[in-house]
Amino acid sequence: MVEQIRKVRDLNRPGGGGWRRRRAWGAQGRLADLMMVGGPELVNEAELRHWKNHMMVELLLEFAGSAMKPDDTTKALTRMETLHAATYEDLQQARKTVADQQAAGELAAAIDDTTSLLERLEAVRDATVRHNAARDISHNDLATAMHLKSRATAQTRRRTLLKTPPGELEQWATG
Repeated sequence: MVEQIRKVRDLNRPGGGGWRRRRAWGAQGRLADLMMVGGPELVNEAELRHWKNHMMVELLLEFAGSAMKPDDTTKALTRMETLHAATYEDLQQARKTVADQQAAGELAAAIDDTTSLLERLEAVRDATVRHNAARDISHNDLATAMHLKSRATAQTRRRTLLKTPPGELEQWATG
């Protein structure tokens, strides 16, 4: 199968005219037939080989850029042994782990953004309550606006808020 892939790559290079294109189409058809007969195992094997080659190049570039001390050499050799022993299942597990880590990072970012948004909304609410207190809005109207059942709860919340100076976010909300 690898020979067939190389043949398709060789025939697909630029130039060569109609005969080369015709031979390339035939080679591509035979490769497709081979892959269908071989099933997913051959595709998985090709994907694994590609990944291993890519990782080996990265490893060697990293080693070439290092100081090449004995510790670096030992580390590179250990990673090469691990890479050669890797199977397709290891590749799938590594991809799943990376995807899980990315999902966790995205979740943390979403929670952080939501928390920041909630803090700003609370500051806007507090600034609005302070503004309405200065305009002498009734406690009953305040309770209705805050969706509270009790006028006394609105009165308590307004008093508690007015006892403290405006915070940084509240000052941001008022401009």
